[in-house]
Amino acid sequence: MVALAAVGTAASLGLTGCALVDEFTSHQKERVFATVADALADGSGDGDGDATFMPPPFVPGDATDLKIRVITNGPGDIIRFTSASPLPDDTCDAGALVGSPLLESTWWPAEVPTEGIVCDSDWQVFQVNGNTYAWVSV
Repeated sequence: MVALAAVGTAASLGLTGCALVDEFTSHQKERVFATVADALADGSGDGDGDATFMPPPFVPGDATDLKIRVITNGPGDIIRFTSASPLPDDTCDAGALVGSPLLESTWWPAEVPTEGIVCDSDWQVFQVNGNTYAWVSV
């Protein structure tokens, strides 16, 4: 029984160590949230979550299947979500997408369009197959 507990502890430490090594070597972290409410609760800054993953203000309240990847040692985030609601007109305007994301992920599309939506002055946003993708590099 003690040997089994020791193996379990060693295995969990190994997994934790791998996650820490990944973060420190790549300086990237990624989280998935079922709803925007889950992401907001996790990023509330109350000590229980990680404010690094707070979704940007333009993400609609009904957004689901949020995937957020961040650079931990500088600017640069990518996000993907699904929502039936439009992006807010007061902070988002159609326009040319400038630059390219600093991050990649298996869920990020291979090609990024040159036209889309700019939100909050610095988020580059586009939609593909019912999903909304966005990046910020500044």
